[in-house]
Amino acid sequence: MNGMKRISFEYIEKSISLLKVKKGLIGNIMSSLLFKGGTSVISFLMIRMCFNNFADGDIGIWMTLSSILVWFNFFDFGLGNGMRNDLTKALIDKDVEKVKFIVSSSYISLLFISIALILGVMLLDQLDLLHLIFGMAAGWMSLHENILAALFIGTIFQIYFKLVLFLYIADGNFYINGLVGFLNQLGVFIVMMIFQYFGLLNLLNVIMINTIVPLVIILVIQVVAFTGKYKAYIPRLSLLRREYLNDILKKGILFFTLQLFWMMLTTADVYLISFFFGELAVLKISLFFKIFTLLPMMYFLVIGPFWTAFTEAYHRGEFEWIKSVILKLNALTLLFVMFGFVMLFLLQEFISLWIGRFDIESDLNAVLVLTQMLLIVYLFPFNYLLNGTGNIKVQTLSVFFGFCFKIFVVFMLDQFAMLTPTIILLLTIISLIPSAVTSTVQVIGMLGKPSMKEGIKSEQ
Repeated sequence: MNGMKRISFEYIEKSISLLKVKKGLIGNIMSSLLFKGGTSVISFLMIRMCFNNFADGDIGIWMTLSSILVWFNFFDFGLGNGMRNDLTKALIDKDVEKVKFIVSSSYISLLFISIALILGVMLLDQLDLLHLIFGMAAGWMSLHENILAALFIGTIFQIYFKLVLFLYIADGNFYINGLVGFLNQLGVFIVMMIFQYFGLLNLLNVIMINTIVPLVIILVIQVVAFTGKYKAYIPRLSLLRREYLNDILKKGILFFTLQLFWMMLTTADVYLISFFFGELAVLKISLFFKIFTLLPMMYFLVIGPFWTAFTEAYHRGEFEWIKSVILKLNALTLLFVMFGFVMLFLLQEFISLWIGRFDIESDLNAVLVLTQMLLIVYLFPFNYLLNGTGNIKVQTLSVFFGFCFKIFVVFMLDQFAMLTPTIILLLTIISLIPSAVTSTVQVIGMLGKPSMKEGIKSEQ
C-alpha cells in the first residue's frame, strides 16, 4: 500500500511539473510570436528604407554585412549555451549557491575571452588585415578607416553582456530573446528615421547605428536584471570557483566550436559570392536569403523554448513527453516545407509588395536558398534535443567536416574558373547533409531505447 501511495505521489508530482513546462512553453511561444512578428515588420521596413536611400553597390555591401551580423548575434563563444544547461538544472534543484558560482564563473571566463578578441580585432585593424579581408569581399575599403573594427568590437561587447539573457532563459523566460530583438530593431529603426529626416542616412551611419543602439539596450537590460530579479546572482570575482570554471570552459569549447563552424557554414554564401563575384552579384541572392530566412526564424519562435524544456524534462525523467514533442515538431516541419514552396511560387509578388522597385523571378538560386533554409528547419528539433542534453560531439564533427569540404571545393573550383554563385549555394546543401543524417540517426537511436536514460549519455 505504501508503495502504491509513493508511486501515485510521484506520478502526480511529475504531472504537475510537466503541466508547468507546457504552460511555460505556450506563454513563451506566444510572447515570442508577438515580439518576433513586430521585429520582422520593422526589419522589412528598414531594408526598404535602405533601398530608397542607398546606391545598389552600398545596398549589396550592407546586405552582405547584415547577413553575417544576424547570425553572429546568436554567437556567445559557447559559454552561454554551456551555462544555460547547468543553470537550468541548478534552478530546478533550487541550488542558489550553485547558480551564483555558475553565473560569476561564466561572466569572468567570457570577460577574458572578450578582451583577447578585442585586442585581436584592434591588431588586425592596425595591420590593415581586417580592412583587407572585407575590402576584397565587397569594396569595403571605401568605408571610414576604423568602421569595421568599431562594428566588430561593439558586437563583441554585445555578446558579452548578452550572457544575462541565458539566465532569463534558464529560468524559463525564453521570451526575453524576442523582447530584446524587438527593442533592438525598434531603436535602430527610430534612429534611422531621424537620420533620414535630416538627410544624413548613409551606409556609414547605418553601420554605426546598428553598432551603438543594440549595445545601449543590452546594457540597460543588464542593469535591470542585476538590480532587480537577479540581484542575488550579480557576478563577483569572489564567487569564481575553479571547478565551475573548468567545467564551463570545457563545455564552452565544444559549443564554441559547433557555433563557429555552423555560423561559417550557413552564413558564408553571401560573403563568398561577394568575395568572388562582387557586391552587385550578391544583391539578388541576398534578397532570396532575406525572404526565405523567414522560415527558420518563424520555426525558431516555436522551437526556441524547447532547448531549456528538453534539459528540464530530461533532468526530471519526463522521457515520453520528449518523444511526443519530437514527433509533433517533425510534423510541423512538413507544414513549413509546404509553406516554403508557396513562398517560392509567390516570390515576385512578395518582392513587389516589400520593395516595390525591384523585379525578381524565382530561379535555380531561389530554389537552392529555399532548400538550405528547409534543411536548417529540419535540423532544429534534433539539434535542440542534442544540445539540451549535452550530446554535441558528433554534431560538431559533422558540421566541421561539412564546412571543410565546402571551402576546399570552392577554392579548387575557383582555381579552374568553374566556380559560380549557384555552385556555392549547392555546396552548402551538400555540406549540411552529413549533419542532417548524423543528428537524425543519433536522435532515432536515443528515442528507440527502452529508457532514454540508457539512450542519452551526456557528454558533459
